[in-house]
Amino acid sequence: MIRELMPRAFQADASRFYTRVVVPALGELPSDEDDQPRIFDTQEAFLEGAERRTASLLAFEARRCFALTLHGVFERQLRIWARAWAEPGQWRKLSSLEFETLLNETSVNRGIDLTTRDLGRALLELHLLANVVRHGDGKSTVKKAIAPHFWSGLDATSVGELEGAYLLSERIRPSDKDILRYARAIVRFWGLADKEWGGVVDAPY
Repeated sequence: MIRELMPRAFQADASRFYTRVVVPALGELPSDEDDQPRIFDTQEAFLEGAERRTASLLAFEARRCFALTLHGVFERQLRIWARAWAEPGQWRKLSSLEFETLLNETSVNRGIDLTTRDLGRALLELHLLANVVRHGDGKSTVKKAIAPHFWSGLDATSVGELEGAYLLSERIRPSDKDILRYARAIVRFWGLADKEWGGVVDAPY
């Protein structure tokens, strides 16, 4: 593929994955954001509550999985694109760069402003979320100050207890709006990278 046309193809692939796979799937997986323990008056109410909680947990897990996939697609695209513009002698270095460094260096080299509309922040947040989903508690959860909204349903005591037990990652709660924001950020990045005629910067959704 001609390297000048890569951004448009990458943008289209990411956008189609979001609109054709993610949106329909999440539409079938409504979630109850308030998952605090409740007292039920009847067995029927208890069973209905248990069903809602199971559905919510499935919805949260789906969001986490979709975040991981979106990040995996974007990182793979980014490395391919960076390699296409680099000299062969630099390929090994590019393959070993940490994601944040790769994103920043490639953006500078290709004239992409990551500060507009918090583009860089959204992509870094997606990266941290993907790491938590993939590995559980670790260095990424230490950076939770970047995205405290993932744990908005927890009080300080609960957060401390979960951190102490290395289970904070189990209570991460990305929303549909978060997933939409990540998809928009990926589309915008490739839109800014696309210097050819007829390019589209932002997604219509």
